[in-house]
Amino acid sequence: MEEAPSPNRRTLKRRYKTFRRALVAELAKAAARLLSLLPFGFTRRLFPLLVRTFARPILGPKINRHLKKAFGPALTPRDRRRIRSQVLHNLGLFLAESLANHRGKLPPDYIDTDQVLPLFESLLEENKGLIFLSAHIVNWELAGATIARIFQGRQVAVFARRMRQNPRLHAFIENVRRAQGMEIIYQDESPRRALRVLAGGGILGILPDQDIKEGNGIFVPFFGHNAWTTTGPASLSLLSGCPIVCAHLERKPLGGLRISPPQVLYPNLDQGSDRKEAATRLTQAWMALVEDWIRQDPGSWVWFHDRWRTTPEKLEARRKRHKKP
Repeated sequence: MEEAPSPNRRTLKRRYKTFRRALVAELAKAAARLLSLLPFGFTRRLFPLLVRTFARPILGPKINRHLKKAFGPALTPRDRRRIRSQVLHNLGLFLAESLANHRGKLPPDYIDTDQVLPLFESLLEENKGLIFLSAHIVNWELAGATIARIFQGRQVAVFARRMRQNPRLHAFIENVRRAQGMEIIYQDESPRRALRVLAGGGILGILPDQDIKEGNGIFVPFFGHNAWTTTGPASLSLLSGCPIVCAHLERKPLGGLRISPPQVLYPNLDQGSDRKEAATRLTQAWMALVEDWIRQDPGSWVWFHDRWRTTPEKLEARRKRHKKP
């Protein structure tokens, strides 16, 4: 029979984990400061090369596995390798662009907002606020930062997850986002704060295309397989009466980024209508849009994320663990 770890051993293990996480956070901050000294024209070439070289052994198998599940035999092994390379290349560009934007080194005309600006202005005049729904495509951090920069006179808040395992790294990322004009609302907070942003004529940014552990959700088809999906955006839209504007950043052929042509989803809850059914319809609608975006450019999405991680069995087990006696 194995002996249980001694209290001293458990204490040492906790201290080691704390030290390791603090070290990771400090290294990330030091790397950001050091690499920010390099010109953007150099980092946009260097970072994709580094990510393709060093991240492929870690992320490559996950990307390949998830592409197989999503596309099946429609993709050949060569197709999957090509998309894998595109995913890693985009991740490198994401890092270079985000760092340059944080340090004010991103060219002022790098992001084209012509396709979305008139619609945003029109909707904000008609409604109290709006929900900007995007996805982890191309550069999701710059999508929120761009909206915050354009509408500096309005309150712009984004939903985020707490990084409980590494508070120092969490604080660093939070400070970066706040410096770009975005307020942070965490997924485990009451929805009242988000509703206040919308009621005050603000913009609420949400990236709801990943598997969730917190909040309400439903299973929605994603590439032919049910994926546990938050109903948060739909619920907020129905409660506030504000529209959901769906768009994402895409890469221009000659370089730079632009916000894709936006599509608007309205709550349209008639008197006597079932709110739960309306939330389901809205959730299915935006999820279908996200899948369509990814199909148009598979290499722009984060295929290393397991979108189908939560299954009905895992969900039931999770609920039993959190159920109060």
